[in-house]
Amino acid sequence: MNASKQKFSSPDAFRDFEHSVLHELRYVRAAATDNFLATVLATSRTRNIELKAGRSLWRAQLGNGWFAEEQGGIRIDFRGAHWPERMKPVAEKAADGRVNPRGIICLYLSTRLETAVLEMRPLIGSYVSVAQFQVRKNARLIDCSRDQFDPLARISQKPLTSKAVEKAVWSDVNRAFSKPAARGDDSLDYVPTQILAETFKNNGFDGIAYKSSYGEHGFNVALFDVAGADPINCALYRVDDVVVQTSQHDQYFIENGQVIRNVVTDVRPLPKGWTPSGGPPPTVRISADSQTQPKPPGERSVVLAKKRRR
Repeated sequence: MNASKQKFSSPDAFRDFEHSVLHELRYVRAAATDNFLATVLATSRTRNIELKAGRSLWRAQLGNGWFAEEQGGIRIDFRGAHWPERMKPVAEKAADGRVNPRGIICLYLSTRLETAVLEMRPLIGSYVSVAQFQVRKNARLIDCSRDQFDPLARISQKPLTSKAVEKAVWSDVNRAFSKPAARGDDSLDYVPTQILAETFKNNGFDGIAYKSSYGEHGFNVALFDVAGADPINCALYRVDDVVVQTSQHDQYFIENGQVIRNVVTDVRPLPKGWTPSGGPPPTVRISADSQTQPKPPGERSVVLAKKRRR
């Protein structure tokens, strides 16, 4: 098939692929899965970036090491950052991740120190060792973060162009890589992104860049070759506070013992220049001593109707 004319079957192509490799065929792939992966590669040509040698990136690890000093003939142990060998993964201890399967290592890095720390999901009061890494040689990456697709467009009655479909699929790909790994995750949850990563690796790419779920400006980079970057310094940090920003995705009401939810019945463009209450969009921050109910604005007016679910 001509790569320049290869197109995704629908805006839900990634979700169909995900369902297939999780619940139908994994090691012997369906024709639709092979076609999806071929289309991913064909459309990746506009999503190549070069990570320059000498670029600084960050990697965090929970916990700390110890070092000892003698003061007045007394040995005193001090808490310190992990030693350099602890800041790189080793195959014997490599668990499943979004990019790597168990036993096959890759180097997860972040573009910001704060992002690297947040990716560890630390508890308040915990210690985190953070190393600054330097990229050793130019690396060719797949940039999954370029496409941000409005979910409401999926339910719009207006047909999507092939470019919009491509954008929707790559937005789902980025979201899959960006999804925070929970401590209780089943390793099977990582299979779709692991397959994508190995497809990129097998086709000559050196790694993947994707948006972090933590913070507006943070991005992550996964290098397939752990020798592609080395630590140049490492420091120990204590987590003093964590601020969480939320957006509401669902709400139900209880009336006469029945659960009622709002459902979308129509989507319409907003008037030009519209802002909520004439002001900037509200933000929501939750801290240890206060909580406010989110009330995010949309870029489209959404008509809601109450619907009884049970």
